[in-house]
Amino acid sequence: MSTIVPYHVYEEVAEIADSLGITPSTLLREAIPTVLIEMRSQMLCPRLFLAGKDVALEVAVGSGVRPLNWLLSAGAYYKNGKFIMSDDFKLAKELGGEVFMDSGAQQFYMDFNGFDYPYTEKDYLEFALKAGVDHIATLDLPLDILHPRGLPIKDGIKEDCRARCGINRPSRGPRGR
Repeated sequence: MSTIVPYHVYEEVAEIADSLGITPSTLLREAIPTVLIEMRSQMLCPRLFLAGKDVALEVAVGSGVRPLNWLLSAGAYYKNGKFIMSDDFKLAKELGGEVFMDSGAQQFYMDFNGFDYPYTEKDYLEFALKAGVDHIATLDLPLDILHPRGLPIKDGIKEDCRARCGINRPSRGPRGR
């Protein structure tokens, strides 16, 4: 079997092979099957997260199925201007999988003010750290919220990009501070 390797990749392979005292073709012959096996194992086992709180989480814990990855939405734990800890985080960890915190925009659909969340990135991150979750979502702007409210999708995408890249914008609420 023959494979065409881009020149810039070949240069790196040649450098690694030289440091190991083998030929580039030997390195490729030995490395490619290992890489393919690893890729295959990752493809066969997608990382899925079940989502819910309260009763749904209690049912999952009671099911005895382990491990289960679980998603909790930050918005469900934001009351009266502050985040509130919940037993849900302890229960989610008992499932033996990974715990993912979503940004919670769906909980604020009716109260969404332009592109702003009711909490800052700092408050959200501190809550995620306190809750001990494994992963967190960015404070994204879901298109299914922007479009029905008449907010321009193009502007929403720009705001998302600005937030992800750390580009400052004029203060229009907690996220702009």
